[in-house]
Amino acid sequence: MNTGEVYDLFRSMIDEPDDTFLSESQAQSMCDMGYREFRQVVSDTMPDAYNTVLSVSVSGREHELAGVLFRDALGVATHPCQRIIRIGADDGSGNLAWYMTPGQNPTQVDNLEVDYCLVGTRLVFSENTSRTIRIEYVPETHISPGAWTSGDLTFIDTFDSHHALIALYAARYYMVRDGAPNNALLSLMQEKERLLESYLAVGRATDGSHYIAPAPGYNLTTGY
Repeated sequence: MNTGEVYDLFRSMIDEPDDTFLSESQAQSMCDMGYREFRQVVSDTMPDAYNTVLSVSVSGREHELAGVLFRDALGVATHPCQRIIRIGADDGSGNLAWYMTPGQNPTQVDNLEVDYCLVGTRLVFSENTSRTIRIEYVPETHISPGAWTSGDLTFIDTFDSHHALIALYAARYYMVRDGAPNNALLSLMQEKERLLESYLAVGRATDGSHYIAPAPGYNLTTGY
C-alpha cells in the first residue's frame, strides 16, 4: 500500500469521508502518528527491519551525537534517529571489524566492563578512541505528514500486507478524540498485530528461522 491508500482506508474506518468533522491536517497527523507507531512495533520485534549504517570518526573518550543522529537545541539532526541498534569498529577499509560491547551507564564504562554507553546524546567510551565507528540505527520516518492524503503514491516500506495496521493505529487516535470506544476496531487491530508479530518472528526468509547455530567446536562435516 502507498500513503494515499492507507489514508483512504483510515477515512473509511472512521466513517469520515470528508473534512466536515475531521480536517485534512488532523487526518494527516493521525496517519503520521499511526505510521510512527507501526515502525516502533516492527522495530521492537525485528530491530534490523529499518537498519541504516552511519560511519562516524571519533576522537577521545566522548562523542556528541546531537545534530547528527539526535536533534540539537534547534531541532536539527542530519540523520534523525529513532534508536541505536548497535555500534561496531571500522577496520579502516569501510568494513566491520567487530561489534563494541554496550553498557547502560558510565560506571560500567569506567570499570571497563563494557566498551561504551549512551548518556543523553553523548557516546562515552571506556578508553580514548581515535577511529571510525559504524553506528547501526533505526532512522526516523522519511515520510512527511503531508504525504498522507488521498491519491498520494508515496512508498511506505516493504511490509505492504500489514499496512492496514497504520490505518488502525490512526483510527485509534480518532477514537480517543471522538470519545467513543470502538470494540470492533480494537479487536481487528489486536488480530493484525498478532499476524504482524508472527510474520516478523519468522522473518522474510522462512528457512532462516529454522537454523540452529552449532555448538562451538561442532564439525558440520563429521557431525561431532
